[in-house]
Amino acid sequence: MKSPSTYLFTGIACLFAAAFAQSRVEPVHVQEVRVIEVVDGDTYVVEPIATRIKLRLANADTWESRRVRRLGEGAISDEELAKGQAAKRAVDELLRSGRVFVETRPGKNREPVHADSFGRPLALVRVESGGKVIDVGEWLKEQGHTRQ
Repeated sequence: MKSPSTYLFTGIACLFAAAFAQSRVEPVHVQEVRVIEVVDGDTYVVEPIATRIKLRLANADTWESRRVRRLGEGAISDEELAKGQAAKRAVDELLRSGRVFVETRPGKNREPVHADSFGRPLALVRVESGGKVIDVGEWLKEQGHTRQ
């Protein structure tokens, strides 16, 4: 017998699918995953989506949690590092509090998944916990863990 939360999330997934179908956007794929690692507030390693992957949160941008920055973006300040590490800790706790689901869309040019400029699949991430479904990107914004 399935739990009530399974029916809740299935219903929500159906509503999203219907909304996207009406707006003529490519269909979405929703899948339950296991969180392997939180790289920083907006980048996670999950499985399975065919195999273990690193994905990028589609609807939020957090500060970096390590002193590594992409070429040409300047140094990471102590303040940014502290904010990034706080976001990482908070989202790690949230993701481990319940069942995690990722929602992806097909990419352009028949790519299986829409990805960022570094090839990381972009996904909306939701956690089902205590009968509630929490959008991780929106939660990060509400908690003050995003750049905007």
